[in-house]
Formats: sequence, structure tokens, C-alpha cells
Amino acid sequence: MKTKLKSGFVYFMLIMSVLVLSCGKDDEAEKLPCDETNTTFNQLYDDLVNNQGYINQVTMDTEIHEYTFEIYIQKDICQIGYESQHDDPLKNYTIEIEDKTNNIILYTGNHNFSGGGTVYQPINPAITIQQGNIYTIRRIQTDWAPLIHNTIGRLLQEPNSVMVFPYTWGDLTIISSNFYQNGGPAPNFAIPYIDIVFSN
Repeated sequence: MKTKLKSGFVYFMLIMSVLVLSCGKDDEAEKLPCDETNTTFNQLYDDLVNNQGYINQVTMDTEIHEYTFEIYIQKDICQIGYESQHDDPLKNYTIEIEDKTNNIILYTGNHNFSGGGTVYQPINPAITIQQGNIYTIRRIQTDWAPLIHNTIGRLLQEPNSVMVFPYTWGDLTIISSNFYQNGGPAPNFAIPYIDIVFSN
């Protein structure tokens, strides 16, 4: 009798181990990679340039470029993409993500984006943002002296200089934008190219 109970217990433990291991593998499989190719923001930006005639240019010499947005499903921000326009490509930019609904800065980090194309920097750990909340993402460049043109950045502008917010693509809506500090403010002048990479 004891042998049967012991065998049954061993068998039960083996089954439980297999279940636990397989659950762990499934959880890992469900985690999507942080993939910067074809992001939602980039699709929105490209559609406005390629299909609606908006102008992709580099300008606006203010220290802060930002846009305000919302999403329609909970997301994790795992990378930020930006292209440096600074004469010194080693100069860092500060990236901030603010939860405007709750008046909380969720993320502040200094990143080097170099130049010659969009560079992606990780946000680790990823920042979870919630459906229904309003967020602002901003890039800050205060290390520009002596040349104010070191604060310029890539942006998207409507041909007649009149942006008509909001702009939506998929589950991302850009509500407004602003360019300010040591110049401006210039609300809703354009959409600054600050790419957000979601991992889900």
C-alpha cells in the first residue's frame, strides 16, 4: 500500500513539474519582442507624408519638442526612436514621458541618438501606459550652446501650416503638440518625430 502511495505521489509530482515548465514556456512565448520596425507612430507619420502630402522637414529651434497622445489598449513602451540634429552627435537628449491624467512623470532618461537616421534606445524596464489616460512624450535639448540651431529636430507639417488634430492610426491618437523653451511656444505647429515602440 505504501509503495502505491509513494508511486502515486512521484507520478503526481512529475505531472506537476511538466505543467509548471510548460506554463513558463507559454508565458515566455507570449512576450512579444521590442521591434522597432513598422511602429504605429511611424505608420501614422509615413501615411501623412506619402499619402496626404504633409511635409517631412528638420526645423524648429526650441529646446522642447513634444506631442500629447492616447491609446485604446494598454501598452508597454520599450524603446524610443529619435534622430539627432546636433552638430556634436555625442550630445545627449533627455526623453520624458508624462502621464497627464495623473500629473506624474513616468520616465526621464538621457539618451544619445547620434545622427544620420533614427536611432532606437531601450526603455528598461518598459513603461506601461493605460487605455483612456492622456500622455505627453517630449525630447529636451538644453546642451546646445553656442548654436541655437542645435535644438532643431525632424517634424511633420501640414502644407498650409495648419495642423488639424487629432491624428489617429490604429490604437494611437496624437491629440496635440508643442514646441517651447528658449523660443515658442508654438502649439500644434507640427508633429515632432519621436517614435514610440510598443512591445505589445
